[in-house]
Amino acid sequence: MKIAIAGITGYIGQKLSKYLMSEGHEIVPVKRNHFKLSQDDFAAYLNGCDAIINLSGAPVIKRWTESWKKEILSSRVETTRKIVAALTVTKRKPDVYINASAIGIYDYEHENDETTPYFGHNFLADVVKQWEAEAKKVNDLEIRSCITRFGVVLGKDGSAFPVMKKPFEWFVGGKIGDGQQVMSFIHIEDLIRALEELLTNKKANGVYNLVAPQYCTNKEFTLTLAKALHRPALFTVPVFALKLLYGGAAEVVVGGEKVIPAKLKELGFKFQYPEISSTINDLVE
Repeated sequence: MKIAIAGITGYIGQKLSKYLMSEGHEIVPVKRNHFKLSQDDFAAYLNGCDAIINLSGAPVIKRWTESWKKEILSSRVETTRKIVAALTVTKRKPDVYINASAIGIYDYEHENDETTPYFGHNFLADVVKQWEAEAKKVNDLEIRSCITRFGVVLGKDGSAFPVMKKPFEWFVGGKIGDGQQVMSFIHIEDLIRALEELLTNKKANGVYNLVAPQYCTNKEFTLTLAKALHRPALFTVPVFALKLLYGGAAEVVVGGEKVIPAKLKELGFKFQYPEISSTINDLVE
């Protein structure tokens, strides 16, 4: 397959493109300068691709100044809008379009699969709603499409895990607050395999939660990581300290959505790392 990937320079984009190339696919990188092209020129660049994967989006775990909040929104909504607009005039449209999204759309109270209506009412949830609204416009083009709501992506060499692991390596690791915050996560290898499944399985369509089947609490994550690293977990990170450091972005850390991947299971997808213990044991091996 000839696959265009937007957001290819990010951690997930790099991992995904490397894996897909190893499987014999041709990768067409979509970078920032391509979004500055005219609609017709952008369409010409994407023309002939069998699949489009949009992973664009500025980092969320960074202090939310007003300017950065605008960047978080525009880096998702505007890029998606420009891709869909280009596809409306592309001569040969792709067979499938996959757009990244986030479980931040859900509330903290309910356990959510892809069919539940319990959405949040905070900044991140509002961003995801606008993001997905733009992505869903591709349905008017009669292209098979999937919206993929990512949980916390855990990988050895990137994303959140190296930052999470560092305090434990320094013997100052511990839980956040009371440790009861829920974390819906996914191992990077399962994420890549799930995206491949959605690419190639013609039955795949609509919204998919890309999370492990068993979410955990921050306390469970902390104790499992400490055990795997043979380190203590004696400290507690005060919630107010995170709020001072990250401002509104601290909500991503101290909140927590309870999410399950019902539709991936329906496709018959098998997770290699279905719970936090197998995930962490692999990452620190």
